[in-house]
Amino acid sequence: GNLSDEEIEQRWESVFLEARDIFELLDVVRSSEHVKRFPFVFPMFALPAYTGCRRGEIMRSLKIDFNFDRELVLIRETKRKKTKAGSMRRVDMHNRLALIMQSWFEKHPGGPYAICSNDKRPLTRSASIYHWKTPLKGTRFEKLPGFHCLRHSLISIAPMKGVPQAVIDSWAGHTTNVRERYIHLLPRAGKQAMNSILVSDLLPSAGQSV
Repeated sequence: GNLSDEEIEQRWESVFLEARDIFELLDVVRSSEHVKRFPFVFPMFALPAYTGCRRGEIMRSLKIDFNFDRELVLIRETKRKKTKAGSMRRVDMHNRLALIMQSWFEKHPGGPYAICSNDKRPLTRSASIYHWKTPLKGTRFEKLPGFHCLRHSLISIAPMKGVPQAVIDSWAGHTTNVRERYIHLLPRAGKQAMNSILVSDLLPSAGQSV
């Protein structure tokens, strides 16, 4: 319409994907030529899609933060505690994310970071933006503003699936004032709720490759 550039940008920042869109986006990324060159890119997309973590939290994530036995992911955050050490929150590990990360760790180049470049170094902000844009270029997802869209999508889908607000807050690290942004999505723990959010008959079973 007659929206200004600023108004258009604000609307793109508010976009959230439905589950089928997330599956399609992940499939686009996974099958891209870019991922063949940079295999860390697919798990980099999967992490916010299945945990709601922020871009900075992706970059700080360590391999030791993934407890496959207890089915938990530790997210290293800085938003709630403005200290050098920051704080950590626990997110129930989606079954699909567990398969993706286990597959990635089998070919991980080494070093402590869960998502790192081929030379084992952690990603910079500019590198993460490049690796977001490149596999989506030329697809219907290329205008999405960044990794926060996947966080926003998970947090938006969860209440519509009936996930308790306290569980959503624990996953997202939300405070009361942030929670109010999503309260309009409520139509009316832990592990069971997480696996109820992103479900598709098109996905391979747990025993198949990812």
